[in-house]
Parts: sequence; structure tokens; C-alpha cells
Amino acid sequence: MPSPFVVSRTYTRDDVYEILAVPEGQRRGNWETGYTRWIDDLYVFSTVGAPATGGYDYDNGWEGDVFRWYAKGGTRIDQPQIQWMLNDANHVYIFTRPGVRHPFTFEGTATPLSWEDTTPVLVRWMVNRDPPMSPGVTYMLTSNPNKWDWPDYEEVVMRNRASEAINQSWSTGNTRSMEPGSRVFLLRQAVDRGIIASGRTASDVYMAAHWDGSGRQSPYVNVVFDRVLAVEDVMPIETLLTHADEYNWNRLQASGTSVPPGVAATVERLWRAHLKYLADAELPNEVPHYATYPEGATKRIVVNAYERNPKARAACIDHYTAVCVVCGFAFATVYGAIGEGYIHVHHLRDLATVGAEYEVDPLEDLRPVCPNCHAMLHVERPAMSIEALRTIIMRRRPGDDLSGPT
Repeated sequence: MPSPFVVSRTYTRDDVYEILAVPEGQRRGNWETGYTRWIDDLYVFSTVGAPATGGYDYDNGWEGDVFRWYAKGGTRIDQPQIQWMLNDANHVYIFTRPGVRHPFTFEGTATPLSWEDTTPVLVRWMVNRDPPMSPGVTYMLTSNPNKWDWPDYEEVVMRNRASEAINQSWSTGNTRSMEPGSRVFLLRQAVDRGIIASGRTASDVYMAAHWDGSGRQSPYVNVVFDRVLAVEDVMPIETLLTHADEYNWNRLQASGTSVPPGVAATVERLWRAHLKYLADAELPNEVPHYATYPEGATKRIVVNAYERNPKARAACIDHYTAVCVVCGFAFATVYGAIGEGYIHVHHLRDLATVGAEYEVDPLEDLRPVCPNCHAMLHVERPAMSIEALRTIIMRRRPGDDLSGPT
């Protein structure tokens, strides 16, 4: 995913908070301790050649394009946070400054080159300082399946799941100018509304035959989509209406509309969190991140997965709340705002035994459960009942009241 920062540009921590749309209650704290994890990325803020805040004076510095960096005092190579940054961090962003009174300079994204089992841990980062691609303006492209069907859409989704970038021309509505490299999101309209793809423009705007076949000319731009989601995995419009409510999403109709920088940063954060959720939600009976709703038949990807309507998940959580019905765990209670609304959803009916399409009732068929309890429910096949797992927990935690919906 393209960096939201520009190499060699200076930033204060407040600038970083705004660009990443960090909520007020989660600013400072770990952000001021030298490095922190945000969503699934690592942000390193290092003072080079002078003592850092708190008087720490480690030998951080450059060895060509390699950045020599020491973690916090007392760190060891076997600690979970150190192992995460070396092996599992999605992106690593390196910021440096010559002294505590100076802003930080963004040096680039990095990958670990080598590390030493010292205390504190020493890591050498290979820093990518390629010429920067300016974040520029963010645009919303639109797609209305009631007016135009994306040819080979299902095939496109499968190719993208196999890590293939998708090259596609797209209408820009009334917008006649876009800078190549501009960030774009694709907003699905009319039905199953929400963001369904992201990418960057790969050309200037040009004129071509309109998609309606009328013969008139219309502005288009070439786009390289880095992610294209299946309809059932769309990031729902309700997410935008709730968390980016300063923008009138219900009035956005024309393709190619520019988005204010603050809103664009929020959308980027929500999109990254949504993609992370989809990547994590691979348990056999997990519904993607987001009456009755149709559930689809099985399909073969790498392992068996299931087509699901994401609105079923939202309806389930809206009714039962994002609290595990087995053990009572709530992510928001432990992790604060970043855990708000996070929970798995468990099908009481085993979808592997259903096969053909059926109507799932979110209140009757679904229950919110934490990932640990979800995994334990599926230790047995068919899945263990919620009441049976509660009984196991209560035997080990006598006195706990785990009463709730089953």
C-alpha cells in the first residue's frame, strides 16, 4: 500500500496523528516512547546524534542506506513486540531528527536486514528511499451495477486475491484532470453500497467512448487497483457514515469526486483496518467484517471459504453488541477505541453442512464470540454448542457468571 508520507519531508507527531487519523484519546503515550504499533504497522521515531527525550543516548545512525537502531532499554530478542516488528509488521516507517527540539524527517519504509540479541535489541533496517510519490489528492470513483456490469468481475477478484494488480480504465465523471499517481477508492453504489476497491491512477485523464454505448465521448483515467474485493466483502457504506460523517456520502453520485484530506486520511485508516480484518477472518464459520440475508454456497479458493452477506454480521452485532457470548470478553474494554466493534461472528449452523444457498437470520443463527472462544467452538465437528463451552470455562473459573444468549 502506498505510503501516506513523503520521503525527506518533515513532520511533527501532531502531523502524523492527523495523517493517520489517530483518535484524540490514543495520541501521545506510546507514540512518544520511540516507536509504536498502529493498526498493523510500526512507526519508529529516532533521535540521531543527540540524547532523546528522557536522556537516552543510543548509537542510532546511518550505514549507507542501512539505519542502525536500538529498541527501548531492557528489550530482548525473544519478546513478542520485538518478534512482531521483525517478522510480522505490515509496514515499517522510519522517522529521524537531529535533536528533541526538531521535527522528524521521514526517511522511508524499511525492512529488517539484521538484528543482534543485545539489551537493548539492535536492529539494522534497510531503508527504501526511492523518489517519493506524493500522496496528492484522493478521488472517489463510483460503480453502479444497475447501470454497468464490470466485465469478468469475479475473475478480476480471484486474480487480485492471487496478488495480481488490476489494470482498468475508469470513468471520471465530470473531472477532466487527475495527476498520475493519485489515490483512488472505488465506491459501489445502488446495492451493497460501500468501498470495494482501491488503487492509484496510472495516466492523465483522456477522452474515450462512453460506457453506455451512446457513442459520445467521456473522460477516463487508467487505474492500477491494488485491492479489489468481492461484493460480500465490501467495506459497508455504514462504516463511512459512522466514522467519516463529516462528508456527505449519500450525495456522492458522480465518479471522480475529490475527497478532503482529513476525510481521505480517515477512509485510508478504515480501509486498512477492514483489509486487516478480512485477512484475519479465515476461520471456517467466520463472517467478514461487516429481515434475513442470503448465504452463498461453498467455493474453492485455497481452502474452503463461504460466500456471506456482510450485513448479517452488522445486524448480529447491533443486536447482541461486540461482547463474546461465551466468556464475556470485549475488545474495547481491554484495548480501548482500537478494539471498538471488533469481534468474530459464529454461525450456530455449520455452513459446511448447508451447501446450497439458504436464508440466515442474524438474531437466530449468529452469535458474537471472541477469537479464542471461536477457535474452541470449532475444536469439535460439528461445532461445540455455546452452552457446552461456557460449562467448560465455568468449571475452571468457579463463581463467574457467564449467563447470556446461546
